[in-house]
Amino acid sequence: MTALRLRNSDHNVFVVQGPAGTGKTLWTNALTATLRCSNFKVMTVASSALAASLMIHGKTAHSALKIPIPALDNSYCSWDARARMELRKIDVIIWDEMSMVNRHVANVVDASLRDLHCKNSPFGGKVVVF
Repeated sequence: MTALRLRNSDHNVFVVQGPAGTGKTLWTNALTATLRCSNFKVMTVASSALAASLMIHGKTAHSALKIPIPALDNSYCSWDARARMELRKIDVIIWDEMSMVNRHVANVVDASLRDLHCKNSPFGGKVVVF
């Protein structure tokens, strides 16, 4: 995957699925390292603290993205000016164990990133790997 392809692609949301123990976390860590070596800014988050601890610089999604609790259809992430500036710099968000969260959580992050980037494409055009 080259930088040119990643930034100019029409597709920005990807899903990796597989049974437990097949190496998904190993693959996401390899992807994270590869992207960072190519000077991409990568945010790695997970739905649980245990899953986040297995990722390179992983954090829980709620902590890293300031997702409100409870997450409702009309909720937005509570980013301050500094967080908004940092999120604009992120090229790729890798989110492990996405299937463990309620759909409202994904909708809140989607709406917040669309608002942040003033784009109507999924997640504001940010590349997201679930």
